[in-house]
Amino acid sequence: MRHVLFNLDEITDRQDPREKELAEHHEYVSGLANTHNEHEFLRVLSEQIARNSARVYGGLLYGILTYTDVQAYQFYSRMLDLILSGDDSYVFNKLHIFLEDADLITCRPFRCLRNHTRTKIVEFLDRLADRDFARVQPLLVLITRQIRSGDLGAENIALARGVINILRKHRTRITPGSELVPATVFSFIRLLADHEREPKLRELELDYVSYMLRNRFRECTRIGRDLLRVMMSIKDIPVIREILLDMQNSPQKLDPSFNMPDLLATPSEPWLTSQRITREMDTKIRFILDKIKGNIMSKPLANYRHSHLIHNGNESANVDVVRFICTAVQPPNTILSSNIAQRWQVIMTLLAHIKSDPVRQDAKLALLFDWLHWNPDRDNIMYIEPAMLMMEKACQPGFELTGLAGDTIEYLYLLVNNYIPEKAAEWKRNVNFAMHSLVKFGVTRSLRKIYNAEALVDGPGREQLQSLFPQFVHLQDGQRPSIALLSTGVALPVQTTGPAAVDMPPSADPGRVDQAMMSQLVEALNTSVNIDAPSIQQLLNLFVGPSAQASEAQQLALRHLLRGRHAEVLWRELITRFNQQPANKNSLLALIAGACASDPEIGVDLCSYTLRHGLNAGVDNPKGLYQALSAQMNQSFHDHMIKDLETLLHRHEESSVPDFVPQLYTVFSDARQDLRFIELILSVMNFGLCASICDQLTQGECTILDLSKMSFLIERSLAEFDEISVMFLWKFIVAQAGADPETVDSIVRQARLTGYAVSPATCEGLFQLLISTAPSPTTVAFAATLPYNRFAALTRIWRQKRFKPIRYTESLAGALENLSKRGHLEDLKTLLDQLIRMNSNRGNHSADVEKIFAQKNVNAALRGALHHFPDSGYGVLCTS
Repeated sequence: MRHVLFNLDEITDRQDPREKELAEHHEYVSGLANTHNEHEFLRVLSEQIARNSARVYGGLLYGILTYTDVQAYQFYSRMLDLILSGDDSYVFNKLHIFLEDADLITCRPFRCLRNHTRTKIVEFLDRLADRDFARVQPLLVLITRQIRSGDLGAENIALARGVINILRKHRTRITPGSELVPATVFSFIRLLADHEREPKLRELELDYVSYMLRNRFRECTRIGRDLLRVMMSIKDIPVIREILLDMQNSPQKLDPSFNMPDLLATPSEPWLTSQRITREMDTKIRFILDKIKGNIMSKPLANYRHSHLIHNGNESANVDVVRFICTAVQPPNTILSSNIAQRWQVIMTLLAHIKSDPVRQDAKLALLFDWLHWNPDRDNIMYIEPAMLMMEKACQPGFELTGLAGDTIEYLYLLVNNYIPEKAAEWKRNVNFAMHSLVKFGVTRSLRKIYNAEALVDGPGREQLQSLFPQFVHLQDGQRPSIALLSTGVALPVQTTGPAAVDMPPSADPGRVDQAMMSQLVEALNTSVNIDAPSIQQLLNLFVGPSAQASEAQQLALRHLLRGRHAEVLWRELITRFNQQPANKNSLLALIAGACASDPEIGVDLCSYTLRHGLNAGVDNPKGLYQALSAQMNQSFHDHMIKDLETLLHRHEESSVPDFVPQLYTVFSDARQDLRFIELILSVMNFGLCASICDQLTQGECTILDLSKMSFLIERSLAEFDEISVMFLWKFIVAQAGADPETVDSIVRQARLTGYAVSPATCEGLFQLLISTAPSPTTVAFAATLPYNRFAALTRIWRQKRFKPIRYTESLAGALENLSKRGHLEDLKTLLDQLIRMNSNRGNHSADVEKIFAQKNVNAALRGALHHFPDSGYGVLCTS
């Protein structure tokens, strides 16, 4: 059979290139298995790995994924477990390729795999998770995405059950900051709504989701505002309802720094909303929106709906696709101005063909959810553009789906007023902010066309539009009310293009500003675009100065200002005052400490500011204030900074980490002495970030490790780090060492004092360190303690032209002489044993090995070493 992995037609379908490659490897491996007993087979495989690991690993992996016979499956699984080492990237890469569906042109999608193959992939991931869960986490993110929403077929349910069992089994081992937590929590909350008729599976999913929400809630908030949307869809489940009540009424039970407004103000990132549609669905809908003309899109879209959005009558996948289009598909201007199918057209067609009324309402919620929480400074206009254009286009005369305009307006009206009634006033303000942005950016000219449209004559749509947008419906094209008017309903004494100072009564005491005036001040400043220096000076006189008196209103106002749009300017002025006005230091510290106590994110913002500006030479250097704040809050400086950095790392996009790391160690050089900092960095590390940081280390732009004290760090890594973190650590060590022979020798001498051999990642790191520089007696002697295939590889690399063969023979002779003279007989015997193995396994390198032993200095050193072992077989190494 050509198609063993995939469920394809043997005659008409071409063979998937991945299966072709693995099948060829398996033919080689099965040939070895048929001609050797198990012990010999294992020995041969171990030898072959050094020559072609892909052929060995690929052949065994194919056997694991294809054999239905239990005995054969267990045999191949056992063999792979026994030979799997640090050089196992081929296995993980192949699994990644099968799960990602990145290439749908030459390869088949995941759904075309046979059910048996998918089951074996899940079982194999479970085995790998037991071995090295950190490296399996990215694969679990990918396979979770392959669980299709709305599909209650046996195969999809089995896949969901297999994945959730792995997650529950290893939930305490999930790396802090990993994408696995937000990706899986979001996915399985969403899937809980579909699996109502699968009570056992639903119980497992609910157990995992509730555990994560209760114990890892800070990481769950990375989901953003869509966390509330998907939780509200299953609010009838008692456990979920209790968590929702705690989110609203007792947020401290979930996380000390959590508050609901911050969650709702955080847009859900595109990678996360993409998690609920498969990569195949993603690729195909993007193709429609990128290549298909709007006037002929009906047929391709109908095929898409029948293939991916309808599963035995269940249409709930439409909700995820609508949300995906709004948040993750952002066409360039060339598409927006062309005749290619537009996002609003596709969404309108999807809504029109949904038969289930609950699903249609959920799809509208997915379309309009960002309107409720719109913040012009944080949100993307593309999130709300499709709904606006859909309403506007549907009102045009002669349009066949005119009813959708009235339905959408009615749904938005009911959503604002009834979804969470106590939020109605705030959400009405937010949808007006959204409309202001839509007019400002030219998505729509005004609401006049919609308000006067015939489609709204008969229903309540016109009155509802008037209620939602009273300041907009009668404006001319391009006109829009001020932000201040939308905020309060009356004009505030603030200019929208640059605020003047807030007018205060002449008799007002700056130290005794009441809460109402302070609130007005905060709102005015936070809604303005620019703020001038005199306004800043006047503002800070209310908080810091001879007549200022700290009050609860002041602390609350300062807290809002430091989280507002002008926080950067305010921090700079606060820091300058702290450094220039010693008399006001204590009152300033007390005020900032109070704000940090009520909102820890303010301290995190100061930490971020300090990292970015900590090298400033003037009065705006923030280090003094940040260190003094630690003492004010009765914390050691490092404890305080570790806590802030943990939040900072998990708050920012991954792309900011390469900038953050050199800033940390440049501004706070003593951080190299505290291993908690490197542990924190490793907790969020991935291959892309590691490569960026290693480039900076190699170029000497920063140093993050104290290479003179490596023995303690290595011991700590062996005892407490997982293998993936150890691997990243050694990449940093190799990059920072910079191929300097003295530095490498020093690290090697320290590594000898540790139990490095128990960790494959540590051995691999040492191997990479050794090949980065020319050999020396110290490194040659140490290399002998590594596994034989590593020693032989080192010998070949060290004898390459870039290091000159003579350098290796001199180092080998020096190692033999040093170990002999110092009486290090155990190490000497280890080195001689490696040389014996190299001599007896010359293979294609026979002439090269012979040259090594023929060198006079090596030969003399060998003869000197043999005096310690007169009756051994080492004499074969000496030439006559």
